[in-house]
Amino acid sequence: MLLKAMVVYVHILAMIGGFTAMIVTETIIWRRFKEFSFDDFRNIKFLSNVVVIALVLLWLTGIALIILGYLEDPNYITNQKIWAKVSIVLVMTLNGIYIARRIMPKIEGLQSSPTLVSTQIESAMFRLSFSVSLGGWMLAAFLGVARFLNHSYPILSILNLYIMVIGFIFVASYIFGSAGFLRPQRVINNRV
Repeated sequence: MLLKAMVVYVHILAMIGGFTAMIVTETIIWRRFKEFSFDDFRNIKFLSNVVVIALVLLWLTGIALIILGYLEDPNYITNQKIWAKVSIVLVMTLNGIYIARRIMPKIEGLQSSPTLVSTQIESAMFRLSFSVSLGGWMLAAFLGVARFLNHSYPILSILNLYIMVIGFIFVASYIFGSAGFLRPQRVINNRV
């Protein structure tokens, strides 16, 4: 019982740390009235590492919780909510790899060029990645506390909710972006 409580505690801390780091990173990138600087990139790089550590801890503690739940009651693994959450965290992890390989180099490039995205496709991919990340963190946190969903909703219903959340955030990013809130600003302090 103490072991499970400790694992849950680390799981919650990892969720809070990762979600907070992701929100702060997005705020740095999208803020409207301040220019992007080298220090901003260093902060984004640090926060990205926090998100990676949080995801690793979430995977380790999540697997431990599934094992402990199964040992306590073999029916535990029939809970569709658990597998929906695992699927969402898997999508978030793959999105994190995409961010590291495709988006972080673009953000680093803001030190020498004021353009984060140069095409509508790049803009859409950036917004989609943001939507997958924000929606995933929000829904995974919700699923962690939504006990009423245990053994009551099929995995596809929960994953459809995730897709709807992603779609809502994606559309909202265009609405706010067209209002000028999501336009990256000029670069200052060009240091490498």
